[in-house]
Amino acid sequence: MIEDDVVVSSIYRRKYELAGFDVENALDGQSGLAKVLQFNPDLVQLDLQLPKMSGLDVIKEIRSRPDFKDLPILVLSSFYKHDMVKDAWKAGATKCVTKIECTPILAIEIVNQMIRDVEGQKKQQNTPFQGGYPSPEMPQQAMGPTVQGGYPPQMQPGAFAPAPNYGQPQPGMPPSGYIPQVPGGFVPPPQQIQPGGYAPYANTGTQWMPAQTLQPQQAPQPTQTTIVSGSFNIRQEFITRVPQIQSSLRERVNSLIRAKGVSAQLPLVREFFEECHFVANLAGTTGFIRVSHLADALEVLLRELHTKPARINTSSLRTIAQAADVLIAICQDVQDNTEGIPQSGLILAVDDEPISRRILSNALSKANLKTISLDDPQLALRVLQENSFDLIFLDADMPGMNGFELCKKLRTLPTNMRTPVVFVTGLNDFESRAQSSLAGSNDLIAKPFLMIELAVKALTYLLMPKVKKAHKTIPSPVSQAAPASLTPSLA
Repeated sequence: MIEDDVVVSSIYRRKYELAGFDVENALDGQSGLAKVLQFNPDLVQLDLQLPKMSGLDVIKEIRSRPDFKDLPILVLSSFYKHDMVKDAWKAGATKCVTKIECTPILAIEIVNQMIRDVEGQKKQQNTPFQGGYPSPEMPQQAMGPTVQGGYPPQMQPGAFAPAPNYGQPQPGMPPSGYIPQVPGGFVPPPQQIQPGGYAPYANTGTQWMPAQTLQPQQAPQPTQTTIVSGSFNIRQEFITRVPQIQSSLRERVNSLIRAKGVSAQLPLVREFFEECHFVANLAGTTGFIRVSHLADALEVLLRELHTKPARINTSSLRTIAQAADVLIAICQDVQDNTEGIPQSGLILAVDDEPISRRILSNALSKANLKTISLDDPQLALRVLQENSFDLIFLDADMPGMNGFELCKKLRTLPTNMRTPVVFVTGLNDFESRAQSSLAGSNDLIAKPFLMIELAVKALTYLLMPKVKKAHKTIPSPVSQAAPASLTPSLA
């Protein structure tokens, strides 16, 4: 298991060991690759975001070695890093699972199945024929003992074997008169088998006994690792860390807002996305899906800003601060909020530019959010009269009826008077912001924007605790003097 987070790694390790696995850990890609060569594992589990050597490079190195060409590799990936997942598949990953929804119990089920699949493939490759019956194409001299008990010399290609006589049964050998069949059990000569009947003897794994004495639960089954329950409660791991997580998130967002200039912001952005990476992993591992989704999306946004520092502006900082504050809020209510993101929610996007609408839809689809896109404000108003939405994105500058007028009118509709409205516009001056607020909007995101920023913005409003969502507009944190919480109404 190659995982750079010690807490998450320890949780998985404990669960795997309880399930009967021998586990070796590595905290970075380089040492992980060395462990693979030394430990010679039956399976490798790794994250793609690793220090020193990326998970993608680890997969490529493993697959470059003939001895490990069939080694199962389980990748735990970010929900929002689709391109990295595609690259992992191409590099040779066996299975990719979203880390924010993969608990250790689910991982154990997946790992068991992957190992069974590999064992089944090896067995099929190494067994010339199944059920003790020879292949017609196989030369007679090639028919050697391939399963316990062996095949009698009288066996002819393509024919049933006559019943051999082993004399008195020896330890580990079947009673006389029966030839082996895979898996388990022994089949007598064909004339002695009744349709739908059992063979008289079966192998229990330790001894041969009459099959009719076996109870159904005693019948031999493929080996499976069973999860052993213990006193270790993985959910409690996250709950006990909630105060520490909340405090750290507040500290990091306040430091980022105070920082002046890119040179001061970049190291803080890096520390922030590392913190979100930890929160997303831990929350996903312990089953708190809402926290995990938002932390994962925020991590990806911060990583992109770290690589594109020119996009760090008032709008992106506002999005980060709002997301962090909602993350703190849902951590506070974590014991009552274990459900996933509201994928049944409905979002409306109104923009007269086709490219902008396409970008909006693609950005929101990254979070598996459903969007209705319209280009006509008048049509949008009629749709809003008859349908309730969970979130609305509006362009400000549209022909016929601009976004500000549309927002004022929809605030009079019973169906959407409380629906959060976010303007997506190139108008980012103070006057436009004031006008959008007076029209009844909740927020504004400036064009051009990163697609992941729009996804984070949507998740922020959709995951906001419902009891505190009504009538609330998130104030801008950028101009505040770093209070204990950037949005006191949500803390």
